[in-house]
Amino acid sequence: MQKLSEQNFVKGESIIKFTENLRTSGKLKMITEHDGMRRKERHISSFMQNQKKNRYQHIVLYNEGAIILKVTKKDAKDDDYIHATKIKGNFGSYILAQSPKRATINSWLRMIWQFNVTIIICLIPLISEDKCAKYFEKEEGKKFNRQFF
Repeated sequence: MQKLSEQNFVKGESIIKFTENLRTSGKLKMITEHDGMRRKERHISSFMQNQKKNRYQHIVLYNEGAIILKVTKKDAKDDDYIHATKIKGNFGSYILAQSPKRATINSWLRMIWQFNVTIIICLIPLISEDKCAKYFEKEEGKKFNRQFF
C-alpha cells in the first residue's frame, strides 16, 4: 500500500474560486496573501517520521519549537526526537510533552536531564502504562534504574 503524501491532507480552494479571486481582487492581493501564508507555514516532518515514538497520533508536533535532544548514540539516526515542545510563558520557559511510552523512557529521561527539568506536572492519572509508562519510583529513597544515556 502506497503511503500518501502529507500534502494530500491540505485543504485548498478550487481552481474556479482561485481564478475568481485573482480576477476580482487583483494579483497584488493574491501575492500578499501567499507570502503571509508562507511565513506561517508549519512543518510536521519530524512527527511523521517518528510515528512509533508518538503516544497519540492525533496530537501533531510541529517542527517549530520542538525539543531536539542531543544525540548520545553515534549509530542512532532518530535519537534526537521526542514529542515535546518548548514554550515561553510570563514566568519562564516550559516543556509540554506527551507522557512517555515504555519504548521512549530513555528519551524522556534524557530530555529531563538535558534541559535541567526540576518540576514535572503529570496531567493524567498514573493508573496504567497504556496512558503513561512508569518513569519514577513511588517509594521514597528507592532508585529508578534505567540504562545509561
